[in-house]
Amino acid sequence: MTTKTLKESLRYLQNAKEILAHTPIEDNYYKDVKPVREAFGTAYLAVLEAINEALLEKGVSKKELPKSVDGYRIALQKYFAAHNGKLARKFENLYDTLHIAGYYRGLIRNTAVVKESLKTAREFIDKFKYMAKIKFEEALKDLEEVVDRLEQGNLSLKDTLSEYEDGIKLYKQCTALLADAEKKIQILMKDENGELCAKDFELKPTHADGAVTDSE
Repeated sequence: MTTKTLKESLRYLQNAKEILAHTPIEDNYYKDVKPVREAFGTAYLAVLEAINEALLEKGVSKKELPKSVDGYRIALQKYFAAHNGKLARKFENLYDTLHIAGYYRGLIRNTAVVKESLKTAREFIDKFKYMAKIKFEEALKDLEEVVDRLEQGNLSLKDTLSEYEDGIKLYKQCTALLADAEKKIQILMKDENGELCAKDFELKPTHADGAVTDSE
C-alpha cells in the first residue's frame, strides 16, 4: 500500500533492491562489493527523500530543504521533535549503516545484514507515511484497499497483521482529518451592515432519523 506521499523515496528503495537482485551471491555474501555499495547509496537517498517529502508536506519550500547531513539532523529535531528523538536516532543509525559502512567504506556484503539494513530503511520511510498530511480522499481510498485485501482472505498471518495495523492507522487518520475539517468549516454570511463575512459553521448532532438536536 502506498500513497502519493513518499512515492519517490519508495522508488529509490525499490531501485536499491533491484541492484542487489542482479548481484551474484556466494556463501551468503555478495561477490562484488561495487553494486552493493551502489545499493546502499541508493537506499540512503531513499531515506533522505522521505524526509524531504515529509518536510514539503509540512510547508517547507524546496529551497529550504536540507543540503547536508547536519541539515537533516536539525530538520528532524525542529519539525519532528514530538517523537521524542526517535526519528533522529533512527536516522543516525541509518546514516552510519547505509552511508558510512555500506556505501562509503563498502564494509557490508553479508546478504542477511544487507537485507536487514534495507528493511530498517523501509521502516523509517513508513514512519513518515502516516505523519504526512494527506488528503482525506487518499486516506479513505487506501483504507478501502486494505479492507478489500483482508476480505479476500488469501494473505499469510504476517501480511494480515501488517495490513490490519495499516488499516488501524488509516482509520485514525481519516477520523482526525474529519475532525480537523469540522473545526475549519466556515460559511459566508451577511453581517448587520449587509456585507459578506466568514463565520465558523458548527455541525449540530442529529438523531438517528436525521432530525437536528438542540444542544441547549
